[in-house]
Amino acid sequence: MREQHEQVAAAVCRAVAELPDRNSPPDWPEAMLVTHDELRQIVTEAVGSYGVQVRAQALEEAATAVTQHDRKGRGWVRDSLWDTLSNEAGGRIRALTPRSTHA
Repeated sequence: MREQHEQVAAAVCRAVAELPDRNSPPDWPEAMLVTHDELRQIVTEAVGSYGVQVRAQALEEAATAVTQHDRKGRGWVRDSLWDTLSNEAGGRIRALTPRSTHA
């Protein structure tokens, strides 16, 4: 989770640094000049993107858990009704993933 937070922060900083027609004050070269509205839009987009990634990751984990359910347990029959239903449920969960995150 910490890694994703760092990625969002880096995306925000990069977007602010890439704003056109901006120069830091000569006596404060590390400063990034941004208006309230610009920063609000940049943060909103970065957080929205992060939410999509988190949702996609959670859906994939759920789909994997469903499709791998007790496959090594006693009595598991490959291509059985339970196997077919588990795979179908995993596919339906994966179908909920936003299209922009599909591999």
